[in-house]
Amino acid sequence: TLEDYLSGTNLVYTNKRRMSINTILNKYYSIQATEYLLAEWEKEDEEVVRLAIQGSAIALQHACKALQGNRAIALEAVRKNGLLLAFVAGGLENDEDVVLAAVTQTGYALQYASHELKNDKEVVLAAVAQSNYPLTYASVALNADTEVILAAVTLNGLVLEYVSDKFKADKEVVLAAVTQNGSALEY
Repeated sequence: TLEDYLSGTNLVYTNKRRMSINTILNKYYSIQATEYLLAEWEKEDEEVVRLAIQGSAIALQHACKALQGNRAIALEAVRKNGLLLAFVAGGLENDEDVVLAAVTQTGYALQYASHELKNDKEVVLAAVAQSNYPLTYASVALNADTEVILAAVTLNGLVLEYVSDKFKADKEVVLAAVTQNGSALEY
């Protein structure tokens, strides 16, 4: 636990590792310096990477591929910053739970999801609920699906800006969009 790291109790580390833990606490946890790069051996140490992610999720991009492909670590990071979906490995961009966590944090993370999940209604609607732009990352099929478009404008009326002219001319879609957000009338 973090308390164990802070107190140094119940943990046995080499002097090098103990110094590294303290450095990470100071760099990531205390001041959250996101530009700090982990040493090569630290990038492969699961405990060090987890601790770094607690302070600043961006640490995921500096972890080794094996840890970027660790589901628990990836989930922890994308829950803090969904755009870190760009750095997951091991096929996790196709893991529905990981992608849902990312797009729920920021809809823009949909751009890093697998093609399969860009065609998943639940995932796309979760992304659109966060922002209007992610609909542009959804599959062509979902962008042509009346049910998806209607649900999307009901969640976020400003999505109307990114739908096809066919839907902009659909009275039901436009009414749902402006009911959710009057500013959608602009589109």
